[in-house]
Amino acid sequence: MTAPASTSTRISARPLLALTATQGLSAAGDLVTLTALTVSLQGRTGGPLLVTMLIVASLLPGILIGPRVSHLVDRFDAGTVLKAGLLARALLVLVLSFTTDPALVLALFLAVSTVSVLENPAMLTLAPAVKPETMETSKVYARLALFRNLGAIAGPVAAGAFVAAGSVQLALILDAASSLILAAVVHLARLRSSAAKDQTLDSSLTGDRAERTGVGRLLATGNGVGAAVWMLALAILFTAALPVAQAQFLLKDLTLGPALYGAVLATYAAGRLGASLLSSLVTVPARAATLLTAACFLMGAALAAAALIRVVPVVFVAFFFAGAANTQQVLSIRTIIHDGTPPARLGSTFTSLGAVNNTATLAGVLIGGSIAGIASGTTSLLIAGAGTIVAVMVIRLARSRGR
Repeated sequence: MTAPASTSTRISARPLLALTATQGLSAAGDLVTLTALTVSLQGRTGGPLLVTMLIVASLLPGILIGPRVSHLVDRFDAGTVLKAGLLARALLVLVLSFTTDPALVLALFLAVSTVSVLENPAMLTLAPAVKPETMETSKVYARLALFRNLGAIAGPVAAGAFVAAGSVQLALILDAASSLILAAVVHLARLRSSAAKDQTLDSSLTGDRAERTGVGRLLATGNGVGAAVWMLALAILFTAALPVAQAQFLLKDLTLGPALYGAVLATYAAGRLGASLLSSLVTVPARAATLLTAACFLMGAALAAAALIRVVPVVFVAFFFAGAANTQQVLSIRTIIHDGTPPARLGSTFTSLGAVNNTATLAGVLIGGSIAGIASGTTSLLIAGAGTIVAVMVIRLARSRGR
């Protein structure tokens, strides 16, 4: 007798491999476009302002649009939602590659960010549905993080090579082509979410109700989910300015040359990559909530140590552990969301998490960037580290009092 298709899908590792490859290439493509446009706009009159607007355009759709369309990932098959987003992105990036006017570039990039807002939530929703039955969900998310980190390294490198060769347009065309290829991979691998999509959704999950309460519901969720989201959001608020602060800290305060500066950034990336690889291979007996708390503490301590000690070897070690802590934060919150959310709400919950993260990131960039400009990179880095530690302690104290 032929085994049911759903059983063969869950036993085979090929769907998971297709999904992880999609995650990695998607991350690389995103950063190819963002890096190429950043370099291109920076070279124009008013470059810093244009780059700031580009970063805002990358975050704003997740804040304003994400919660309003989050129910689509729950109402429809996540694979179909992912394919539609990839195809729309490919078309818009292709048009963007032939656009030179800065205002049109920003408008089209905003549109690209808008159609991509459900891409990551759809992939996270697909993960539990395509994993082999013997694999733990936390390891699935770790593999996605591993490939995403690989893409995050490859994307800027590829973009830099194309821009150095004088072809921003070719870099964008590469991103458009990769989105088309990924849509084909999702279709051919038959990546589909679980049968939970066939269930009748509660009216509170659809329409205007979902738009109005998705983020609020997530922050107020019991079972430790709401407290975990608050903890991560506050940690992001303090650490979001890290790209600005570390540039000031390393290049100006420590007077490192470009080579050492790049080496420190590579060390941070190595920490992220190493943590995701280790988590995909090893099962840690601790609960995800405990790991999230530990990761936030480690992030804060690492940044504070770099700011206080200011010795180059210590800075390298601190940034490595900061990168590892960042990956563990991501993995822990995804596992907490998965374990504490009904399958029929998984897509909208991940989308709402993205909205919370983007809001905290945007606020952190604006506030922390201002501190780095007014005071120093060292001060900004110290505030990021100490603030993260205090935020974790406040959330833990508030949760213990509420029990």
